[in-house]
Amino acid sequence: MNENIRRSTVLAGAALILATGGAEAHSYKLGSIAIGHLWTKPSGSGELDIFGPLFNTGSVPDRLISAASPIANEVEFVTEVDGGEQPLGRIELPPGKPVSLASWGAHIALKKLKGNPREGDMVSLTLKFEKAGTIDVEAAVEKLPSPE
Repeated sequence: MNENIRRSTVLAGAALILATGGAEAHSYKLGSIAIGHLWTKPSGSGELDIFGPLFNTGSVPDRLISAASPIANEVEFVTEVDGGEQPLGRIELPPGKPVSLASWGAHIALKKLKGNPREGDMVSLTLKFEKAGTIDVEAAVEKLPSPE
């Protein structure tokens, strides 16, 4: 990869995480792992997908190895493949590279919900990283902006 492209990617990831200081945004730091604004769309399907940026600021790889939420009976890491979900055992966090938990790629899936969070609610999660450890975070329940 061209060094300028790599540098731009790293800077964009860092800017994305640093830009989460707004009124609705929230971010977290655990060792070398920076976690940006986590969010989910309201859903009546009994499942929620968690999205947001992760950034390993360290010099060694780390992995998101498990997640739990009091509102879900099951929590999985999944990715989208050919229009369907494929389970992942973990989410890799290479050093110096941003990772986006996104609908078109890897993300956290909360399944068999015990409730139905609405817009404005916060969803509690516990994330466990292989090296950095465990952190409690919240994901905001937000509607997608409507196209104009």
